[in-house]
Amino acid sequence: MSVAIRFELVGYPCPCPGTPHEIEAVYLEPEATIPMGMAVSYRISNMTTRATELDAETQARGEIAPFLMQYGIRTWTFTDEKGGRVTVSPSTIAELLPFAGPGNPGFEVCDKCMTLYLEAVSRPLRERWNKLLNGGQTADSTSQTPQSTESPPTQPSPSLPENTDGQPSEDPAP
Repeated sequence: MSVAIRFELVGYPCPCPGTPHEIEAVYLEPEATIPMGMAVSYRISNMTTRATELDAETQARGEIAPFLMQYGIRTWTFTDEKGGRVTVSPSTIAELLPFAGPGNPGFEVCDKCMTLYLEAVSRPLRERWNKLLNGGQTADSTSQTPQSTESPPTQPSPSLPENTDGQPSEDPAP
């Protein structure tokens, strides 16, 4: 298993019972994972919008950010009342990483996840979209070969003897 990226939540007061930590930390996946990519792919492919391009991008970022965080956070330093690690889930992310507040932990972690994973999870979607827009061809594809149609057979032209003076033969063609 690859080493997680430690991301410290500077300025965020420890929300754990008894406040056992001076600095909270979130450990992130070093690169996009299959569950993350598939969740984002599914969500984006099922979005329907008639908004402008900017609105659509804003909506897409809002839709995929929770997936990037849910599947991007491997673990964290948050503990429960018994001292055990709190499980990472959508509800615990919302509870322990509020978007605003001291240190803006939700914003900071979300921004880091977007920086780490957005390009990787959106690349296959862009490639598929471009392929669809180009009639099924990718940038590396060659042009489509037209289907061959049989042309009617041609009639053989009458042959001239090799030593002629350019005059047609008086013999009728077979």
